Amino acid sequence: FDEYILEPSDGDYCWDLFRNNLEGFFKVKQSKITDLEQYEKRNFKTDHHWNLYGAYMGYQDIISMIKEDFPDIDDAYPIKEEIHYDYPFYGSLSKHTYGALGYDEWIDFELDYPADFVTKVNGEVRQIGKKENFLNRDPFELYLYEEYFGGNEAIIEYDNQNLDDGSSILVFGDSFSNIINEYISYHFDHTYIVDLRAWPSDAN
Repeated sequence: FDEYILEPSDGDYCWDLFRNNLEGFFKVKQSKITDLEQYEKRNFKTDHHWNLYGAYMGYQDIISMIKEDFPDIDDAYPIKEEIHYDYPFYGSLSKHTYGALGYDEWIDFELDYPADFVTKVNGEVRQIGKKENFLNRDPFELYLYEEYFGGNEAIIEYDNQNLDDGSSILVFGDSFSNIINEYISYHFDHTYIVDLRAWPSDAN
């Protein structure tokens, strides 16, 4: 972001501003990409989000950070199966160019965890995302990332039916977290995801 801001900085201006406002109150860590090969491995080529490989690495980093203060939570769960779909994903960048940038392969991971949840979106019990019935739809008709992992909602709750230990976590995120919200919820009795961009301006 630094090339677009008016105040020049020797470092990463936006990151420094974010960190300086949090340090002293919270632990702050930054995940860095050091070369093009890492970037290509972790990100879609036609979309601005992490791909599943990048998301899984981010999930591992987040759980590792949490375990520094709460060592009793489980380690990040390993990948049990990679699911490769014969379906083109035209990401946000490709859609803006009418597919001129090509498409990405759509891949999902099943982790080694018996997921069982009751989920709520803005207080209403309902499913988060729709991981089925997209294969027979025109890939240009939908934004698959949002369709599959769920859209941007003010608050999402995961009630993990496998746990009853009273543990909970509050996550402030945006669309980048949508791809790993469920992974994080494997580790807690209740998981609350808040996207302040979707929060109503008159909410208390």
